[in-house]
Amino acid sequence: MDPKLVYWTWALFNFLLVVVFASLGVRRIRERELQRHKRMMLAASALVITFLVSYPVKVVTLGREDLEVWEALSKWLLRIHETFIVGMLLGGSYAGWRAFGFRRSLPLSGLLPREPSPPRTRVLHRRAGWVAVVSSACAFLTACGVLWGMYARA
Repeated sequence: MDPKLVYWTWALFNFLLVVVFASLGVRRIRERELQRHKRMMLAASALVITFLVSYPVKVVTLGREDLEVWEALSKWLLRIHETFIVGMLLGGSYAGWRAFGFRRSLPLSGLLPREPSPPRTRVLHRRAGWVAVVSSACAFLTACGVLWGMYARA
């Protein structure tokens, strides 16, 4: 099997775990379980960072994909996928930055109290988090299509 296909198959599985952990994190915060939400989101972030570190190593050792042999539809799907990745990275980074900023104001109990209206920083954190989670789910779906095309060309 082509080593690039092995790498991208691993990357897709890694990305599936990102989406699973992010989804579990959303579920945890809806149940007001602050510490579990934090752990899930940090796990998802660690998987994203693992990929971001592995990609330059892959490029150096295996090279880039030859997009000249890709049909136009596959190239468009790849660009759409990359756009969702940018949304995930920007939304996740902003949400993480916001969370870091208000971490000291959170309760030590691990459970978030019900507030009539949360502070603006938490609202911005939630919105950015939603951008990241929705973008990651869309990026995963488009990654499935990109990998499908790579297997079809192999």
